[in-house]
Amino acid sequence: SLDIDEFSESWLLKAKSSGEYRTELGIDDVGNMVRLENTVKGLPKRLEIVNAEITETKNRMHQAQEELKKPFPQQQELKDVQERLSALNLLLHEAANKPVENSKKNTSLSLRQKLAYAKQQQSEALQHSTPVKPSVSLENR
Repeated sequence: SLDIDEFSESWLLKAKSSGEYRTELGIDDVGNMVRLENTVKGLPKRLEIVNAEITETKNRMHQAQEELKKPFPQQQELKDVQERLSALNLLLHEAANKPVENSKKNTSLSLRQKLAYAKQQQSEALQHSTPVKPSVSLENR
């Protein structure tokens, strides 16, 4: 097909087959023939580049699939930390829903006060538990 590029005011020849090939046309007939010949002569080089990109993409996909087969090295640490998080969330939930009496008044504490109390309980629980040491340092990333 022959299109006009309104922005640059030039003609653009598009040849479509299994792909689309574009060549800008000028006003000189001989110049247009040279452009078309150069486009056709450049197809093998373009094919070579595209094939190299396909090969590289397939290699990266194969490497990614191999990487997925490997076990996650910090799997046990992740499981331990998730279990600890669940336990702490349960403690927080129980402490927030537990009626705590205020010593000055005989009324229940507000939600904010309950959460502060739950946070205090959590920090006390953390002080009495053994800390989990990360196996990977984040400082060098």
